[in-house]
Parts: sequence; C-alpha cells; structure tokens
Amino acid sequence: MANPLNTLSLVGRIASDIKEFPNADGSKVLLITLAVDDNFRSGSDNKVQTNFVPVRAFIPKSVDGRGSWDRVGKGDLVAIAARIVAKPYMKDGETVYPPATIEADGYPQFLESKKVTEERAARKAVESTTDAPAAAAAAAAPEETPEQQIARLQAEISASRLAAETSPFTNAAA
Repeated sequence: MANPLNTLSLVGRIASDIKEFPNADGSKVLLITLAVDDNFRSGSDNKVQTNFVPVRAFIPKSVDGRGSWDRVGKGDLVAIAARIVAKPYMKDGETVYPPATIEADGYPQFLESKKVTEERAARKAVESTTDAPAAAAAAAAPEETPEQQIARLQAEISASRLAAETSPFTNAAA
C-alpha cells in the first residue's frame, strides 16, 4: 500500500509517445510526459498555462508488453496516481541527493471512451502514412534520453512564452 502522505493525482493528456527503457532483469521503465493544465489563468493574455510533467512507470518482467500502457497514446486523456521519489545514495563516500522524480503507482485511468481513443489512433495512423518523408528523417535522428526530452520540452515552453510576450500583436488592442 502506498504511503497516504506521499500521493498525488495527475490528470492530463499524454504529450508525446511513451518512451520505453528495458532493464537487464527483463523489467521496463516507461517515461510518460503528461500535459497538465494549471487551475488558474495568468499572464497578460489571461490563458491557462500547461505544465509538461515527466512521469516514470515501472513494468515488472512478468507483465506482457506494457500492460495497460499499451493502450495509451499521444493525446489521450488519463488520470495517473503517483508518488514523489527522491532516494539519496552513496557515491565515492558521499551522499548524493538526486532531484525528485514522479513515479506512477499502477496503471492509468482512462478518461475518454475507447471509441474516442481509437478514432485518434486511426487519424494518427493516416497522418503518419502521408508524412512518410518526415518520418524517415525522424527515424534517422538519434533517440532522445529522458533528460534531453525534458530539456527540449522546457526550452519549447520558454520559447513559446517569450514569443507571446514579444509579439507585436499581443498588445494591439492597447
């Protein structure tokens, strides 16, 4: 049973394809990026801001594939029960305190009907066949590590906020 003092619930959309990292013992670690909206509006444009939350999920080797995570794709609306983990460890005689991570407890709860999810997957499949040259170029690019993906997403968010702040059209009514 999870510690009731260290639990959180995240509700949002899957922001990108789930990354899978196999372990030597046959288990897997999944990196899920969840787009979670703030519950308030802010900024000069009074828009709801979105946070891109990296969540790790552990899949034991006894589970075929990814379990329920096999049905989750980019854009799906899910709820995830999770906990915050920051386990210090010893390295060269000194205690290292790594940054906290968010780890999923169990599997996602689907907040959309299966029909909606399947229609989104079908649209994505059609779009991917029409974008074959772009897909070939993406396949040739090296795979991102979870840290690189997080850094890239944070840079994109910062760039979009900066563009909105410096746009000549944001204050056109003023």
